[in-house]
Amino acid sequence: MTTPPAAGQQQQAESILYTAPDESVVVVDIPRSVEEAQVLTGQRLRPQRVLSSEAPSTPWMLPEPRGAAGVDSNIAAVSPAAAIAELMTLESVSAALETTQLAYRSRRIVGTIQATRDDFLQDAPVFDLILLDPPWPSRSVKRKRRTGSSYATVSSIPEARTLLASIPVAAKLNKDHGLVAVWITNKAAVYDLLVAPGTGIFANWGVELVGEYIWLKITDGGEPIFALDSQWRKPWERLLLARPIQRAGPVRRESSGGIEAAPQKRAIPTKVILAVPDLHSRKPNLRSVLQDLLPPDYLGLEVFARNLTAGWWSWGNEALLFQQPEHWVEVEAESHRRTRAENDADSGRDGQSSKSSHDR
Repeated sequence: MTTPPAAGQQQQAESILYTAPDESVVVVDIPRSVEEAQVLTGQRLRPQRVLSSEAPSTPWMLPEPRGAAGVDSNIAAVSPAAAIAELMTLESVSAALETTQLAYRSRRIVGTIQATRDDFLQDAPVFDLILLDPPWPSRSVKRKRRTGSSYATVSSIPEARTLLASIPVAAKLNKDHGLVAVWITNKAAVYDLLVAPGTGIFANWGVELVGEYIWLKITDGGEPIFALDSQWRKPWERLLLARPIQRAGPVRRESSGGIEAAPQKRAIPTKVILAVPDLHSRKPNLRSVLQDLLPPDYLGLEVFARNLTAGWWSWGNEALLFQQPEHWVEVEAESHRRTRAENDADSGRDGQSSKSSHDR
């Protein structure tokens, strides 16, 4: 069913097959657009169909200029302004054709927290789970940033406080059974920033610490990637778990008819997650790990996301990073390459064996 337009909005034309969230790209059905043009906007279309050609199934082939002389003559005839305009057009068209793999029934808000906060407040529902992987200050990241191989982080704990305090967790977390999960570094100041009584970010969000999970990073042989007692780096990262603060107070229980104290929030037992680390800053996807702490069909949100999760919302300026085609490979193609490599290796061994036999 098509949702009726809001007051003041026009019904989207049938010829518009798709509109990108930022409205920078639209997909148009040309014959249908011509048919719609025969009547005024909002009027019923005529019971006619315009004749059209068969849609091309393969790209058209064009003759290209031959040799450097042909290319140079084309370039010489173009003014600098026209050349720049063509480059900008090429960039826009190339961006429109980029393929992004989207997770099933996922929603995303792409942009910085500051720039998209109002959109989030207006459009996002209340969530049962809010998972955050904040860009904590990091010396190693700062070093890598100088080489262009890292992602943006905040520069200080005060800056991190400002960023996290701007996230409207209290307004968007289910007050009854909501769960907040925050990845932290092993820096004591980061832990204190979140859980300090009365002044921490958790207090700002209206939640309290109820447990933690620990990701122990291991090699493919099952050993910790660093010694457990290493003074420089720890082989683990921690995930702090928090629930909405339950105000203690008298409650009447009908079963007994008496007055009893409100139950305190039950602590979540510590769990150790063993996993081999992957690309820098990529965390394990915790949908399967956290589902036992949440109601069936819960709604999740990941803040500072770097990929999408089916059925969840993702929010952040890199929410589509690992959805890009360069981060994925078709299984059949991968299997084919592996089989070919194995066959090539077998052929090489057979050749060496034949040569050895011939030499003998």
